[in-house]
Amino acid sequence: MDWWNLHNGTDQAPTTVNGQTDYQDGGMLSAGTCAGGTCEPQRDTPFPTYWGIRSLTALAQPGDTMVESSSGNPSVAVHAVRSSNGGLNVMLINKSPQSAAQVSLSYAGFTPAAGTVTTVSYGTGGTGLTTAQQGTAVAQTLPPYSITTLQLKPASGTAGVHKPSAAATPTAAAPVVSASGTIGTRAQAGTGAPVAQPTPSSTSGSLASTGVSSTVTYSALGGLLAIIAGSVLVLRGHRRRALHGK
Repeated sequence: MDWWNLHNGTDQAPTTVNGQTDYQDGGMLSAGTCAGGTCEPQRDTPFPTYWGIRSLTALAQPGDTMVESSSGNPSVAVHAVRSSNGGLNVMLINKSPQSAAQVSLSYAGFTPAAGTVTTVSYGTGGTGLTTAQQGTAVAQTLPPYSITTLQLKPASGTAGVHKPSAAATPTAAAPVVSASGTIGTRAQAGTGAPVAQPTPSSTSGSLASTGVSSTVTYSALGGLLAIIAGSVLVLRGHRRRALHGK
């Protein structure tokens, strides 16, 4: 779906962004080059770009179904995917470099199991994805500048009730349409008034309106999500000429 340099290298001196070293390298893995008297980490060391895109493996697998999601806080982005086993994965991205976000979530068309949930996260300065049991399906604390994916199981007795029906593989990406129907998850941070719930859809066989055709699955939109999730944590200055062949 999309292409990104594995190795790129740099000919510019590194800078510091939000307390982290920016090696001015557009690649996902370090090329081990030096500039301005400072060298990158050992070759093949993952940069934040890598971990941002790698986070998508916690959100979805090919064939899973994207569902509508929205956020009441401009600093928090949310994406949701209904997995083929009936669960729901929710990616929450805190775009604030300084402030943690207290997030409340509500659902329509899906009832999450009670108790702590499995989260897969990546934060500023991290060297890998962290899996933990923390928070609940309705309340999470997001560290500054982080990606946190909730892997939710359905409540007992509800599995399969709202499971999306199989959809034919689209021949082309469908156009974006206005949201309608119920939502897979709604994230709202802060103390503002809740966002109004849309009118439930009468369409059967799918969990929610996706904002695109219900036939579009993760495999068709994975590239777009990769750009969104990967770019959040990439500490990059201005684009510069790529040093290919490294």
